[in-house]
Amino acid sequence: MVNTLSAPQNLVTDDWVQSTWEKFLELCDSLQVSHGDRPDLEKAKFYYDDGWMRIEIIPTGSGHSQDNTLLSQVVSLFGMFKTVRIKGFTGRSFRRAGLGECQPDLAFYIAEEIPNPFPPKQQNRSI
Repeated sequence: MVNTLSAPQNLVTDDWVQSTWEKFLELCDSLQVSHGDRPDLEKAKFYYDDGWMRIEIIPTGSGHSQDNTLLSQVVSLFGMFKTVRIKGFTGRSFRRAGLGECQPDLAFYIAEEIPNPFPPKQQNRSI
């Protein structure tokens, strides 16, 4: 199969720009299949909120990963000591069709009772 989509060369990153949900999805799809054109977008994070989109290019070095680890541990300890249920997500994409999308490094659902709208953890299968 030949990739006919390419990443726009004049793409604005690290800033919020106006966009429709459809344009946002079209851009996301084109960038996912065309990293060869723009290798800097390989680890980009995509956000959409109420008519605005952002493509963020964040370096993920040692300091960044240490901060994420520390934050995750603090939230876990808080839940343990306060006996609050916590469901954690690392590198998860959250999307509400037509409304918004984000890809935070870490996300936590904190509540006394956690509803079950989340898909179950998938088991790794050997090939």
